[in-house]
Amino acid sequence: MTTTSDQVGSHYEPSIDILRSTVKWLVASAGAVVAAIIAGAQLVDYSGRKAAGVALAAIAVAVALSLALILLVRAAKILTIARPTATDLANAEFRAGALDENRRASGQIQDAGVNWILARASYLLAPYATVNALLTAYRNARTQSSANPDDESVQRKLSELQQQIDTVEEAAHYRDMSSAYKQLLRHFRVGATIFVLAVILFSVAGLFRKEPTNRPLNPVTKPFPVRIITNPQPNHPAPACHDREGVAVGGTLTRPTVVASPTSECPAGTMVGGENGVIVIPEFALGAPEDCNCPPENGK
Repeated sequence: MTTTSDQVGSHYEPSIDILRSTVKWLVASAGAVVAAIIAGAQLVDYSGRKAAGVALAAIAVAVALSLALILLVRAAKILTIARPTATDLANAEFRAGALDENRRASGQIQDAGVNWILARASYLLAPYATVNALLTAYRNARTQSSANPDDESVQRKLSELQQQIDTVEEAAHYRDMSSAYKQLLRHFRVGATIFVLAVILFSVAGLFRKEPTNRPLNPVTKPFPVRIITNPQPNHPAPACHDREGVAVGGTLTRPTVVASPTSECPAGTMVGGENGVIVIPEFALGAPEDCNCPPENGK
């Protein structure tokens, strides 16, 4: 004979397994996020940031890390939710006043957990109206079983009631886990928004940087033509190689890095003004470059 529990109650166990698997995935993901936040915060160089930038970054990391840890802890708690017993459910019904048929019929039961079971009474509790009634029937059957151990009908009735109680407890366990999971997801929407804002804040904190203290004076930021004068070299006897045209491409105006183009007599070369007797004379066709912080001519 197939009982009501066999027909409709077996889906709660696989549902709990699926829910556990989902929560375990959340726990693993939250743990990975925590590890990434800690590792990422340590890889950033804060020495070049202003105090405001460091403070914003610290706040952003603290907020993101707190949210990830809260998600981790709350998700882990779902996995440890205990399965309520039939006695627990019966006591909850008694406290909620669900033993009064009139209160049940008029919808005066305020306990959401009790209402969840009663709303499914047709296939969880039938032919009984409450968990208390089911539990009373089970206790009576157990007493009869002890008195008539050889009566197969009594033993079968006891087994059916035990299976029905297991189904009710399993359903209540799923109810508690599902409720906690849904509540976590509702809060997670808000937490995810705050987490994204914390990541944006961490990125913006990098804009608050200190002015570089070792910035070179009069850096060459744009190429400009120069005249390059070098000491005579044994391997370049041609006079044209000691006084040639080139382009400054880097360094500073006092020590520019220059590039000399090749000619029929001289090979191409890269030199630094002021080194090895190299003299570099800027040749500005339209005046000094815009970024030149050149000293005034003739002291004016």
